[in-house]
Amino acid sequence: MAGYVFSEHDLDLVREQTLRDLWLGLPLPSSDEIASILGQFRTDGFLSPDGIPKLNDKGLEYVLHRQDIDSLDSLLRNLNLSDNERRFMAHVIAEVVDKPFAHQIMMAARDNPARNPYPSVDLGSFDDIAHGLLFGAKEHIMIDFALSEREIESVVRRLQSYGANVLGVVQRGSITNIDYQVEDDRKVRLVKADATRLDAQTRAELQRGVYALIVKGLGGYNGAGYGNVFEALEQNAQFLRDRGLILTPKPTTQLERLFSGILSYWSHVSQNYRFQKHTLYQKGH
Repeated sequence: MAGYVFSEHDLDLVREQTLRDLWLGLPLPSSDEIASILGQFRTDGFLSPDGIPKLNDKGLEYVLHRQDIDSLDSLLRNLNLSDNERRFMAHVIAEVVDKPFAHQIMMAARDNPARNPYPSVDLGSFDDIAHGLLFGAKEHIMIDFALSEREIESVVRRLQSYGANVLGVVQRGSITNIDYQVEDDRKVRLVKADATRLDAQTRAELQRGVYALIVKGLGGYNGAGYGNVFEALEQNAQFLRDRGLILTPKPTTQLERLFSGILSYWSHVSQNYRFQKHTLYQKGH
């Protein structure tokens, strides 16, 4: 952009957007900044040597499984986070493929008046803790019929790998509470249940108010009598607080559209990860 002086954070964000667009095979804007970034990617060995810029195997590995937390820490410096919180979230977004989209979600969540004390809720979560943590709620609820000891242990390990201090894990029946600490005390609640048929305790908590609702993928596994998570989204959308957020792949005209990006999610049908466009919406103004 002629005449515009890019800050260090601007360049970090443009770099992440360029990586994402290369991964998706989208055309790249023409600018001196993009040319410089592509030159660095070539030096790093991320691009095929000839023709239109295209990620090679090393570049794809970097996009999907990168570990350079320092660059992600730098990306988050405009969010007014403490050093510990920023480092924690840098580890979180390392697991999110579309990092510019993750940054946008965090920006929308940062000053959202509905964020506390109301929980964020992932309907059909499996063991995906990373996308839920982008919303920054003090309590995050994960609901999935397929939650087992393995998934609970996976969530605990991930929290620890991000840098959280896990204070305790208490399991009572189908509900597991994980208390952890970054700068302050927080909680993850895992509920082993069909998201369309919740236990009375969880249902009552959601009725008190929800800050964010998350649904990933095409609606979940519909076999063996399990309900579709889009049904659960419709059931619980009424509990969303004003200015609350919904992340879903299903278009809606009833809420304000904020922005879209690509999420990865676990498919119970294919027993593999899939990638799909999702959109963040907001209730009210």
